[in-house]
Amino acid sequence: TQRWQETRILVDMISFKISKMHLYADAPVAAVNQFNKHMTVTRRIAEDRGLGRDHFKHLTWEMRQYRLFGELVEIALKNGFKLPITATVQAPSGGGTAVDPDSLLQHPGFYYHAAAMCVARRRRSFMRAEKDHTAAMMAPADQVARFVSVLDPAFAEALDVERGVDHSAMAIELLTKSYEQFKRFRNVRMTLYLASEIATEYFEAAKYDMAIKFFDRIAKTYRKERWYTVLQSILSRSLECSRPLSMWDKAVEYLVELLSDRIPSSEKDRMAYQRELFEILRVVFRYGTTFSGVAAPLQVTLATTASAPMLPIQIDSLRINFNSLRHGYRFDHDTDGASKPEAPIALSDSTSLQLIDCTDAKKTNVAEPVDGPETVWTKQVDLSITRGLTKVFEGIVVPTQQDELSVVSMEAVLRFPAWEITMQLKPDYEAPRRWVLPSERAKNALHRFIALDGSTDRTILRVMRRQPKFEVQIEHPQPAYLDEYYPLTIKLINSETDNINATFSAEMKMIGATELDDMLTLDPTSNTGGHILKQMNAGTIEAGQTATRTLYMRATRVVGERSVQLRVRYQLASHENNYEKGISTIVDVVQPFETSFEAFPLRQQIGYGEDDDAVLLKREEINMLVVRICSCGPWDVEVEQMSLELKKPPNDEATATKLISASTSGEHFAAQVWTKEQVVQANYLLQMSTPNTPFALPVADVGPLVLKWKRASTGSASPSYPCFSSILVPSVELDEREVSVVAEHPPFASAHEPFTLTYRVRNPTARLEELSASMETADGFVFAGMRQVMFRVMPMSCYRLRYNLYPLRTGRLKLPRLRLQCVREVTREIKVLGQDGSVDGMTLFVMPAKSADDQ
Repeated sequence: TQRWQETRILVDMISFKISKMHLYADAPVAAVNQFNKHMTVTRRIAEDRGLGRDHFKHLTWEMRQYRLFGELVEIALKNGFKLPITATVQAPSGGGTAVDPDSLLQHPGFYYHAAAMCVARRRRSFMRAEKDHTAAMMAPADQVARFVSVLDPAFAEALDVERGVDHSAMAIELLTKSYEQFKRFRNVRMTLYLASEIATEYFEAAKYDMAIKFFDRIAKTYRKERWYTVLQSILSRSLECSRPLSMWDKAVEYLVELLSDRIPSSEKDRMAYQRELFEILRVVFRYGTTFSGVAAPLQVTLATTASAPMLPIQIDSLRINFNSLRHGYRFDHDTDGASKPEAPIALSDSTSLQLIDCTDAKKTNVAEPVDGPETVWTKQVDLSITRGLTKVFEGIVVPTQQDELSVVSMEAVLRFPAWEITMQLKPDYEAPRRWVLPSERAKNALHRFIALDGSTDRTILRVMRRQPKFEVQIEHPQPAYLDEYYPLTIKLINSETDNINATFSAEMKMIGATELDDMLTLDPTSNTGGHILKQMNAGTIEAGQTATRTLYMRATRVVGERSVQLRVRYQLASHENNYEKGISTIVDVVQPFETSFEAFPLRQQIGYGEDDDAVLLKREEINMLVVRICSCGPWDVEVEQMSLELKKPPNDEATATKLISASTSGEHFAAQVWTKEQVVQANYLLQMSTPNTPFALPVADVGPLVLKWKRASTGSASPSYPCFSSILVPSVELDEREVSVVAEHPPFASAHEPFTLTYRVRNPTARLEELSASMETADGFVFAGMRQVMFRVMPMSCYRLRYNLYPLRTGRLKLPRLRLQCVREVTREIKVLGQDGSVDGMTLFVMPAKSADDQ
């Protein structure tokens, strides 16, 4: 149930934190005891709720717990934690101490391996559940009651989720982590065992090429150390991997070694290995085996017997038929003698031998073959036969796919004015196994024949599938910048004599995480692509040529290593076989820029209502935002544009921002190249306005700083394309509102005439302010009023202090100073502003007193 899942998540988190705190406290025994206790208690609860410990859902939970605990121990080791050597307890009989396995904290590889074993059990449990579910769906109606739990919709939903899980990939990842940890702690035997487990997982996932690499690596060690029992199991699995890959040379090696006396095999197994070996090693033609697309030499001998007619026989056409309709030879008689054949050479047994070179026969594709070959080699040769003459026709066969070729028949055609006779000639498979050399390669007539190696007749050519001579390379100038279109140059090298058509698929992953904003594209100007590209056409690569294709990757948001995996699917233009090659590369992504921001408030203006004593909640503040950008990467960059994109207020209570001026706008900024470690400064004058509401937030979200730039030099022939980097500007906090005091007085005064000095105290905050004021004396003035006074100013209101001043003399005199202090929590002094904006030390010009005549 959902409640049980939430409870288990909470319990898991609490147990994990307890173990973590124990490790912090350097108490490994307590940490592992807590983990074991949590696993035991949760298993018991799961069994009580009907979810057995072998259920795939429970095993999923166990796998996560072992993996998390292994990661916790790994992090602790990286931060200086040391594993204890042993943990001893007193034996029950009092006869000494012993190691308690449950209280011994292992290194992370142990827990990763336990998690991998949970994945294996999870897969077996899922397969049993899948089998039960299938049986339940096919069960008769009277037996449905036996499968009530299996037919539960929740169980069916869990099966659907489990079908989408790649168990092999998960197990390989955990086993690889465990292998690295055991290798770090130098557990050699355990690393070999884990490598074998990884190979087995690849085998069960049908990734035979990876499995055979691991098996071969492990077999070297066990072969060297003479662990033949283990070696037998590894060789058997390697043999099973070589069959679907058509790696017959490898299969022969494995079979020969399995037949050796060192390998403890039963007689039945040895007979099976021997039969398979002889099937693979059945010799044919000159070399016995060849690869698809590779020419195989062929000789067909046409010999006359001692009882042949004395007169020469002229064969008009000779056809050689294979068991495959893809191949065939057709020789026509050369009536004009243009072929200039080699003259027959007399042999020691009163016979003669003539070798006819047909390796230069013309290849012809039959458009609509009817009960005949699709491809034939044709040539005009001398087909006249006399007694005692042996003609040897030497040609080649170029198979296009995996097959077993053999000559099944030959047809000699004799044409007459009214007749056409076709004689079926059956090949003699018991003829001596020899190969005829051309005259220029033989010392004399006695050396015209060489014996073929092997033990059987070469009547069958075993064609094995061969990967064409085609290489894929990826070149790129490390490292890549964040947000840039980084070029990956794909080199497709065709070393074949035939054209190759290729397509490729690419996938980019972030190592250790998934970043969905990363992108691969072939055209950065179209802004199309994704982290996976499928079946992109690479075109035709001419024979013996190298073609280059450029793939662009764009990594965003997070720096770190990216893995780009490329799968190239290709085929020879003249063949139908499809081949695949995979290659991967690691790209290190770094930050192109480092930025720092600093805001300097210039002035603040508080809003007032129609009444001078009313203070509004709205206020404005001018800030100078200073941005410093350092080009921290190893490559020079060309910056075309830099602008501050202001963010609109999300609601009515947010602070609005307005750009007054910028040092990077218009003529102030031109495209420029930033070199390594160059620092550039930009200034932005911002006006920030808060709304007239008590809930206004005194924080302004400015928006991102956007740079349009490109790498000045890509380090390759691929062009660079402009990209955009968006750098988040931190929020700017407005200065806190404070009590302000402004002195108000007439512009001038007359001696011996009193005037009023008013101090307007405004409280723009939302709190009650308690103030203390004291008036100091000044030369030239006497005043009437409270020398010291305590008063309170209500929130969002104004308070007036009035003093009557009497000038005693003329001239510019300094007014008495008012000392105003806030005594709310910490006593602090408030500056008094004059009408002219001066701070303290205000002066006033006193004129002479007016005479009676002036009045």
